[in-house]
Amino acid sequence: MSPSKTALFSVHPNDFNGPARASILGLARYLKFKGWHLLGSAGSAKTLNGAEIPTQSVSDFVGGGPILDGRVNTLSREVHAMLLARYLKDDDNELERLGLPRVELVVSTLYPLKEAIAEQGATIESVIKNTDVGGPGLRLSSAKGGRIIICDPADIESVIAWLEDGRPDNDVFIQRLRAKAYFLVSQYVMASATFHSEGLYAAFFGTLIGEGEYGENPSQNPARFYALDTEDPLALHKFKLVTGRELSWNGRIDANRLLQTVTHIAAAWDVNIHAIPYIAVAVKHGNPCGAGVSTDSAEDAVRKMIDGNLLEIHGASVMTNFPIAPEIAELLLSYHQEGEDSRKLDGIFAPLFSEGVESTLERKKGKCRMMANSALHDLTHKSLDTGLHFVPVRGGFQTQPNFTYIIDLGDPALKRYGDFTAQQETDVLLAWAIGATSDSNTVDVVRNGMLLANGTGQRARVNASNTGVDIAHSVGHDLTGGVAFSDSFFINVDAIQVLLDAGVTAIYSCSGSKLHDPTIVEFCKDKVALWLIPVEIGRAFFGHA
Repeated sequence: MSPSKTALFSVHPNDFNGPARASILGLARYLKFKGWHLLGSAGSAKTLNGAEIPTQSVSDFVGGGPILDGRVNTLSREVHAMLLARYLKDDDNELERLGLPRVELVVSTLYPLKEAIAEQGATIESVIKNTDVGGPGLRLSSAKGGRIIICDPADIESVIAWLEDGRPDNDVFIQRLRAKAYFLVSQYVMASATFHSEGLYAAFFGTLIGEGEYGENPSQNPARFYALDTEDPLALHKFKLVTGRELSWNGRIDANRLLQTVTHIAAAWDVNIHAIPYIAVAVKHGNPCGAGVSTDSAEDAVRKMIDGNLLEIHGASVMTNFPIAPEIAELLLSYHQEGEDSRKLDGIFAPLFSEGVESTLERKKGKCRMMANSALHDLTHKSLDTGLHFVPVRGGFQTQPNFTYIIDLGDPALKRYGDFTAQQETDVLLAWAIGATSDSNTVDVVRNGMLLANGTGQRARVNASNTGVDIAHSVGHDLTGGVAFSDSFFINVDAIQVLLDAGVTAIYSCSGSKLHDPTIVEFCKDKVALWLIPVEIGRAFFGHA
């Protein structure tokens, strides 16, 4: 038997009965057609033979069938000898003496450990029952032995194509499969370690998606983008580049902030109004600089976003929950744009781009990145990022749940002082979503579905009020009738006075300072309508990263 013509299948029943079944059986049929001899673990051999693909049980080489209720099957020195034998005459002779073939290709899928851990009420016993030992062992020996190791059924098509082409760049291809095997085994084992240690041990695993020209600054190079193993449809790596250069480091940071703001706007409307408006948001240097919502039209939302700050939107990145049609593209470039030059944008993220708009919006050297993701079209309160939030610090990292609180004007814990108009109760939703996803300390002001002022990143709350008001006034906005949001409680009335002097008529903030709350409420009485949510529920510090 040729040592290069034996393949071993060790596939979990879930994979034979799931979406991967066709590709796994297709590979087995292909190998059989090409003259390979197929081996299988007990269950895999039974399934392949049942599909009329002749397969020998690996038990024939290990002195008997599976033992201990199937828990010991491929765990034998004979199986690992077939995988670890070097391509040397001495090893060939020993395999021949033992009557063992050299296994050249392995297909390995594992017990569903991740699902067992995620199951409600998972116990040590239930997780151990679904913890594979033989599978990871097969993968490690296959990788060390330089075999063709397929751990992911998605790789089957490329392996068949590579074999058909005569195994070009053999060492490079094998090395790629080897690295993936080690990576997936590491993930698998780490899941067990995290579960059994109850969080004492933690790790994050990423797959390289792209490399930027440089990082935050030209001196920070190389800059790499990794994707986590996630089913989140709004994950950044699931956006399709329509035209333009790949996103830069800063571009991804802005895109991530856009996702936070846009999804929080949608969530607030979904919870309180049970409908989703047209949403358009612009972000620059990590904070919203323009935002508009409209129940009338996408064009209205875009105009509001641009009118928010004609200066700051230059060079910003924009995200919408509606397609970029020709009329939207024209607004983005020309609305309230003085002179002959069109507006320059760094990125546009949308569910869809109509045919031909790329040529309208593109910039020289691909500087305007256009990226599409259809999931933006169907946002609800369930669209918030629920993944674990982790931030590197010197010598380690911190983790916390993501910010998934949603403003609820019907919450019994929310105290109301004064009377509110229907428009104010709508505007506060946008003000909250923007302020809750801007760098703290933040005070922002919204009126009629448009962001007018966003005072972010200030060390004192009065400075946040002053910054927002000053920026709004600098671009000609009158804040009379505006609704303000503060991401935490006021300890002095000075920040409120700034807002009152600017014409703000309603404020949403937190309660929680026993010393200052009575003073704040009394000060606001008959001057401004006030919502107060307990700080333990609704504080919205953000961007401490």
